[in-house]
Amino acid sequence: MADNVVLAGAIGNLGGRIARALSNRGANVVALTRSGTSDERKRKALESLGVKVRTLIYVSSTRQESLVGFK
Repeated sequence: MADNVVLAGAIGNLGGRIARALSNRGANVVALTRSGTSDERKRKALESLGVKVRTLIYVSSTRQESLVGFK
């Protein structure tokens, strides 16, 4: 049975390497990214490896940040 992994920061350099390594080892990887910061080229590269990329949608204010959902 394959491991299920949720990875934050997978669009970054280190996170991308970790996502690729986990995927190459057979893990089911879901990569979380922040809205407005996703690099489409890196996103597509991860998706081509079978990584599911999900964008977090959150609102930010001077007092708090709240997770609204993901797509």
